Amino acid sequence: AARSRAADPRFLDDLRALANQFSKPATEVLISDDFSDGDFTSNPAWTVASGRFEMDWQGGLHSNVTASQAPAQPAQKQPARRERGEDVALRLLGQILNPDQGGTQGANKPAAAPVAEPAIPAEAFLMEPISNAFALTATLAMEASAGPVTFAMFQGQQRTIGFFLVYDPIDGLALQRRGARSNITIASGTAALADGANHVIGWQRNENGEMSVTVDDVEVLRVTDSNFRDDWAGVSMVNGGGAVTLRSLTISGTR
Repeated sequence: AARSRAADPRFLDDLRALANQFSKPATEVLISDDFSDGDFTSNPAWTVASGRFEMDWQGGLHSNVTASQAPAQPAQKQPARRERGEDVALRLLGQILNPDQGGTQGANKPAAAPVAEPAIPAEAFLMEPISNAFALTATLAMEASAGPVTFAMFQGQQRTIGFFLVYDPIDGLALQRRGARSNITIASGTAALADGANHVIGWQRNENGEMSVTVDDVEVLRVTDSNFRDDWAGVSMVNGGGAVTLRSLTISGTR
């Protein structure tokens, strides 16, 4: 219709927008893991970059990130100095006038409480080629006390460049574009995932750079961003705190 000018251009634009909403960029399953084999280190092989991951009893990739308790640093001991005769006399006089204080300053002070160190995020990733247009489906369970969880389609070995889908129980969902020198939120939406139940997250990107994210088949956000045109080097998941379990992950695309 566009080539033959058989319809109004504005009407054709509306048709294109409608078609893009239902376009399926993925024609072939590139990655599929439901952890039914009880092993996340092969077929496909997940790499743990930080923190700890393990298989839970229901069959899932489980991570629990908690803040560690570091012992408080003891006070620096002052170097001993030789007391003069006047100092000894004053100290003895003080003990006589105030016997409850004993003779040692600070002897009865309570021990300092341990200091909570910030939690170190746990990251696991798959280094598998993924086409620029993709469809990701992840089944995720988060406890109520969980912190932010991030899925990333990254480029490069450092896994710091690409699109990052971040869920925070307080701030909701955010889709970020991260480059070598920038970190920009390009879309955001509301969702409730941190309730212990399984939730299905869908993340699609088509050939035109249009992306949409659904939670339990309900669309949460949609945006178009064509800054990255090359294929992805892999996918990662980062647990920023609390207990999180990835039940399954499927990524489809084109080879």
